[in-house]
Amino acid sequence: MEPYQSFKVIDVGLTGPGKIKLSWQGAADKNYRIDGTTDLVTWQPLVDSIVGGVNGPLSRTMDISAVPQTLYMRVPCRKQSRSLLSNCLTPSSVEGAWLIRVIIA
Repeated sequence: MEPYQSFKVIDVGLTGPGKIKLSWQGAADKNYRIDGTTDLVTWQPLVDSIVGGVNGPLSRTMDISAVPQTLYMRVPCRKQSRSLLSNCLTPSSVEGAWLIRVIIA
């Protein structure tokens, strides 16, 4: 059994009109994606197949100018594998995630 490793958010912020940047501490043995929802029930991938590759900061900037006024986002992660489905994240394979609420004013 591996020791628990927390998921560390580094920064969430606007980088310009309608653009948001999410930054987190990545792990070399993890894959990530960014999901979004308006109802906390139906999640859709916003950015898929983010390969960690290094132990250090990872970030993605996204255009959110066309999203509803309130959007929830999460970053699920899973261990990398050598299989052909190594970038496929399923609810049972997710090891950790963080959730943020974005309100467009």
